Amino acid sequence: MERVNREFDGHDVTEFFLSYGSPSGSEALSTGGKNYRWISLELHGGPRHATAIMANRHFGTIGGTENGEMMNGYCEIRILADEDDRIRKLTLVYDSIGKYSGSRCAEIFAEPPPR
Repeated sequence: MERVNREFDGHDVTEFFLSYGSPSGSEALSTGGKNYRWISLELHGGPRHATAIMANRHFGTIGGTENGEMMNGYCEIRILADEDDRIRKLTLVYDSIGKYSGSRCAEIFAEPPPR
């Protein structure tokens, strides 16, 4: 998250969303800024959904429908933006087991974002 914070600090949140996908929600702050919620979601030809995985046990589905398939897990972050929608801080909220490693967030943010 440190590298991603350095990379996006001061940039418009739209740049982040174009690289990694739309936010799942936002909340206006009394300071005039916003707090965005971003969750990595997998698209499999239907509704957006992500299944959280803990060890080898399936324990929940976010949105969409459950099909019993073990997914890649998911990553959730909070994006704090100022009144001009410029990113001030990215905070890790949740990180499940990834497809190839112990961290889904590390898999998503390990490389520079796609352009």
